[in-house]
Amino acid sequence: MKFNKCCLSFFLLFSSCFVLQAGNYESDFQARSQIIIDYLADNYFDKPSGWYDCNNPSDYGKYNWQVVVASFHKYGVNNAKGNTFLPHFDTPSCIQNRFHFNLVGETYIFTKYWSAPSVKSTVKDYLTAAWNRKDSYNLLTSEGTENHTNMTRTSAYLYAQIARDSFPTLFPNAQSRMDSAKIWIKNWSKSIYAFGTGEWNSSTYIPYSVIGWLSLYDGAKDIEVKNAARAVLDYYACELALHYTQGLTGGYESRNGSGYESIVTQSDYLAWLWYGNSPKKISFTAGAQNEAASQIIYAAASTYRPPIAALKLANKQLTKDVMYYNSKGEYLLNNPGVIKQTFYIGKSYTLGAAYLPYGGFVGGDTQIQAWKFVGQVTPNETTTAKTANIIVGYGSKEWNKARNRMPWDQLVHHKNVLIQLTKVPANYTALTNQVISTVNQWKTSWTTDFAKRFPGENKPNPVNYSTADVVNTNISYMAVWKKNSTVTTVTNGNVVFYEMDLNYAAIRSIAQTAPTVIAAATDNYGLKDAAASGLCGLILEVASKQDYSSFSAFQSAIITNSSLNKTDIATDKIVYTSALGDVISVQYNSSGSFTEPLYDWGYGPVTPQLSQTSPPFIQPTWPTGEGCGRLATWTVNGKLVDLTTKTWAIFEGPHFSLKNSILKIDDGSADSLTIDYSGVLPIFKVGTNTNVENINSGIGSLKLYPNPSKGILYLELINAYSGRVSIQLIDLTGKKVRMYSKEKICEKAVFKISTSSITPGIYLVKVKVGNDIATQRIQIN
Repeated sequence: MKFNKCCLSFFLLFSSCFVLQAGNYESDFQARSQIIIDYLADNYFDKPSGWYDCNNPSDYGKYNWQVVVASFHKYGVNNAKGNTFLPHFDTPSCIQNRFHFNLVGETYIFTKYWSAPSVKSTVKDYLTAAWNRKDSYNLLTSEGTENHTNMTRTSAYLYAQIARDSFPTLFPNAQSRMDSAKIWIKNWSKSIYAFGTGEWNSSTYIPYSVIGWLSLYDGAKDIEVKNAARAVLDYYACELALHYTQGLTGGYESRNGSGYESIVTQSDYLAWLWYGNSPKKISFTAGAQNEAASQIIYAAASTYRPPIAALKLANKQLTKDVMYYNSKGEYLLNNPGVIKQTFYIGKSYTLGAAYLPYGGFVGGDTQIQAWKFVGQVTPNETTTAKTANIIVGYGSKEWNKARNRMPWDQLVHHKNVLIQLTKVPANYTALTNQVISTVNQWKTSWTTDFAKRFPGENKPNPVNYSTADVVNTNISYMAVWKKNSTVTTVTNGNVVFYEMDLNYAAIRSIAQTAPTVIAAATDNYGLKDAAASGLCGLILEVASKQDYSSFSAFQSAIITNSSLNKTDIATDKIVYTSALGDVISVQYNSSGSFTEPLYDWGYGPVTPQLSQTSPPFIQPTWPTGEGCGRLATWTVNGKLVDLTTKTWAIFEGPHFSLKNSILKIDDGSADSLTIDYSGVLPIFKVGTNTNVENINSGIGSLKLYPNPSKGILYLELINAYSGRVSIQLIDLTGKKVRMYSKEKICEKAVFKISTSSITPGIYLVKVKVGNDIATQRIQIN
């Protein structure tokens, strides 16, 4: 009994610590939210002339609805400024000439701020315009990129819900449209747990993808839809947590932004809102327009919070020096696992790479970020100009931006080493001519089938050949960014070394004796390796300062312990031995096959589709053979890294995984979340490590069910105690939201507790029986 009391005392102390941690999170979250809310409500535009009109751009909601949300959230739904926007754009040309970005913002407003005067006066106009649209921007069968369809289909459901509940006679088919939208919601939310997303880890588009799901989480009346929304939001929150470091998206991105500084892109602002950890002060200039920051108002005003279990991963406070082996399907979630990704969390940095089957010949490749190093820095919240360190690379072109899936690049990544290989094929002219012909065929096929799906619509053809990015230049580039960061460099022997805030880096050439330093670089240190023909490339090896006594010691270790064997470079093979002793043997594969990201460019269907999937949408057959290889073959210490035959999980590594449609994340101690989406609907299991069940402490057997709970929660208590039982429901800020006092008169008692008026979320149920106390967590939907 003494041992059990000690266990209970330890648990109660641990549980108290959890409440404090969660309470601190909520207060910190609210503080970050307030920065955005104040900026948008008071300082985003200094006068109405700052409005974008409805034709320039057509997605005017992308720049205006955020102000409405912030104004209503801060000042209430009668706020004069907030109520000016909906009437301003309620004109025939505006509400007809709009699409994804406008829809998702207005349905968020209509659902969340229903009692606002401007909502009441305009909602029918906006709803009618959206409802009657039948072109390729309509609610249910519109076509667009992944974030576009996320915005449109979620808006379709919410507009149908409004139509059914408020205007049933005007929209008699509202329920039917709700049912169709729900089918898409359930199918897509389940699909990402099986295949991942198409716009994976995007530093630009994740916030646009989640806005509609936030609206569903807050405003959908159907619990199945609400739970699907939570599953999607938790997926994105965990993906961000894995890759986020001090305001930057690490590793690889399917659609990259232009920023290589902490907290400048849309997704980095969202991750900062959810997880904090900025290296600098976040502030905004009055009257300025920061569109990237403005998009996170929807998350700031939402009741959704990311899993508590993800906080330590996002702040890189868990296991260090670990690899994650991840995979995704192609853009329309076909060919599951075909895209492999490796991601390494070191002591003070991350390094990751994606191995892409894409050819690199079309516009769909232009926003791909194939690899990235992000190094932590010492935060300084007195300045607005400080960033985590970044190193990126790219073959043949745009060395200072490193965006695009360059056709001739192949990558190898293992732990702290990144090898970038580039080789323009000898048949460059013949191959590119063949590809251009195939792209032209694709254009024709898209035009033909689109005209059948949407007759009479004059939509520009999206298919294009990347003339500016496919070049016959046998050069490989890397860039070590120094803008607003601390970076010094020195060349020692044939290696260029960099000292950063908390990390070191060494870069060497594959073809040349040493890398060429690009003098024209200003915001970064640019390096290149070139060969007239044959293989060229650069090798990056990084380390934390924690592992070396000085910069000189790091240089000495690299020069003494690492080596590059180029004996077989004529056959495109090299062997690199790292300073840590890992032997990486690499074969560049010039011959092979490729595909391209499909986006909304596919052809095949001749009728509008609820879901964009492949099949039925297809792309042309591409050339194969020489010059078409895209993936290197390599071994680490003699063991093959299998990119082609082995199935990799969507995410797989310490504390976070998603495989077989089951997501698991934990913080290494108290908090955990499991989402099982292997069935028709997601099943959530929260924080099992902190549950107290069947502990022989005098309280007996305590069970709460169902968990998650909706409407009614049952508390079952079995013990010999008779008397008063105290029950408290506590939210994650430590606030008591419900208190009950129940009389127990028999050995087994079941107490029925109403939860129908409680805001959905995670709560602690604290039960006191005499002098004994136990606590369990419950999810309320």
